[in-house]
Amino acid sequence: MNTGVSTRTISVRHVEVRSNLSAEQVHDRLLAVVPRLDPRLAGMASRGDREGVERERRDGPPLWLFEVRDMGSLLALEGRTARVYQYEIGNPLTAESMVRYHAGAGQYAPLRVVLYQENGGSVIAYDRPSDLFGQFGDERVTKVGHDLDGELEAVLDQALTDGRRRP
Repeated sequence: MNTGVSTRTISVRHVEVRSNLSAEQVHDRLLAVVPRLDPRLAGMASRGDREGVERERRDGPPLWLFEVRDMGSLLALEGRTARVYQYEIGNPLTAESMVRYHAGAGQYAPLRVVLYQENGGSVIAYDRPSDLFGQFGDERVTKVGHDLDGELEAVLDQALTDGRRRP
């Protein structure tokens, strides 16, 4: 039973980073820079392992790769080929630090990033996390969004420059 629907318009800055590197090069570098999600994280949180969670917050990477989708393969239906990848990038512990204050923040965690080829180079596109999370009007959630702006920018810059994970 529908008890009510509300809508509102929000403003979101869309970022597109262009590179002379091919989409395949950037894809390979991104996979080298952002580690695959460690499934132990969710278990630590659900078991209430505060010590393990705090250790991961302190020593773990700021962002993890949750999922990679080869969206370009869908174009085979049209007889075309293109490099288009969609990534889910985030950190379950960061997500928890927002969802505890506003459950709706879970809609945008993890973040979505797309990489595609264009004119011999590539484009990485995403929506600014601070705008996505800022819509909830909770300064604690918005602050995490601002932190994510910098963390996402840093890993993408790393992938576009040297493509190596930093300690």
